[in-house]
Amino acid sequence: MNPLPLSATLRLQFHRGFTLDQAIPYIPHLRKLGISHVIASSLLPSASDSHKSRGIVDFTHIDPDLGGLDGLRRFVHALRQERMGLILTVAPDAMNISPGNGWWRNVLRQGKRSAYAQYFDIVWSAATPGQSEKVLLPVLTSPLDAAIRCGALKLGLDETGHVEIRYGDQRYPVSSESEEALWGELNCPSPPQTDSNCESSATDRASIAPDVTLLDPGTTEGRSHLETFLAAQHYQLIEGDWTIPVRLLWSP
Repeated sequence: MNPLPLSATLRLQFHRGFTLDQAIPYIPHLRKLGISHVIASSLLPSASDSHKSRGIVDFTHIDPDLGGLDGLRRFVHALRQERMGLILTVAPDAMNISPGNGWWRNVLRQGKRSAYAQYFDIVWSAATPGQSEKVLLPVLTSPLDAAIRCGALKLGLDETGHVEIRYGDQRYPVSSESEEALWGELNCPSPPQTDSNCESSATDRASIAPDVTLLDPGTTEGRSHLETFLAAQHYQLIEGDWTIPVRLLWSP
């Protein structure tokens, strides 16, 4: 095949309502219009169907909702049938930090030693005492102690059985060291297995047993332990606003 020289382009915005396979029937018509190359919007998985090349959560796969790698191959084959080319949109700075972003979750769990830490512009040293070597996350709507006291911050288990910190609908992984220490205090293996001798087992993966005094925000002991547990993470949850950049010590 002798591809056409780049002479005219047309951009296609792919989303869940307009996939790679759905675009194939239009290719012959685009060629008749004189289009030599199609510019595709980002084909990488995103946090939501925003119809934009923003909010990417995975740079290693073609979004299955758009047709996946097989869908891309079919689309490219159809373009080649018309001697047309494909230009991909790549937005390396358009990363979303939702729970679906495995790189970001790994950084929160492993800290500076994460293999993905270099992909984020993180300031690991802060001028404020007690905040060094941490990522500041200004996501709380109240001071940390108030969030703990009212029970807004809770511990639960993710789908793999690992401990996570929950704040509303937000989920944050915990360091492997603090997780192992926690299960050790609860006399439970890590990650938890279904065991009748465990105070908290994987039989209920929705949350850690609420009657464990060690974690109960309604008791002085529970609040103290939860504060210590939070302080052991590679990030610090603080009261703030994402619109205040002076308090934000990372950027994707």
